[in-house]
Amino acid sequence: MNLVRATQSNKTRGMTLLEILVVFAVVAILAGVVISISDSFRKRAETAQCLSKMRTVHSGLSSYLIDQGHWPQLPPEAMEFSETEYFTFWMKSIEPYGISEENWLCPSDKINKEKFKKEKTGSYIPTAFDGFMITPHRWNQPWLVERGDLHGKGAHIAMPDGSINPSTKAFGGR
Repeated sequence: MNLVRATQSNKTRGMTLLEILVVFAVVAILAGVVISISDSFRKRAETAQCLSKMRTVHSGLSSYLIDQGHWPQLPPEAMEFSETEYFTFWMKSIEPYGISEENWLCPSDKINKEKFKKEKTGSYIPTAFDGFMITPHRWNQPWLVERGDLHGKGAHIAMPDGSINPSTKAFGGR
């Protein structure tokens, strides 16, 4: 009797095919959840980085306005500008305030990312104002508007007070 018990206790039990399939199914489900969560985190991080860059450009425009006493003035021939010339004008205007060309490109802007490598362009369109210092604040007009709906909640709009809202709530519910 002791011999039978000894041989039964020394046997190792292997995994059945069903157990292996269950393990693979659980691992596949967990991998799917992790991938979808990481994609969500990546999109949120890109949105946060985009808003940060937009605020940086806004701060450069604000510094220019305070320092120069007027908004950057497009030259009369600006109506004939190419897209590259237009963005080069704005980039050069606030470059002395520490705003680099990379600040003009949203990480979610896949179309302009490729274009940006070849020619200067940007994700944020500045508003043209007249030469009076108060005008950029007086009418509560947007200072910057994001090109297109890059984040799925409307294009971002930077207001004079530095707040950034999606175009679906352009004036922050005011």
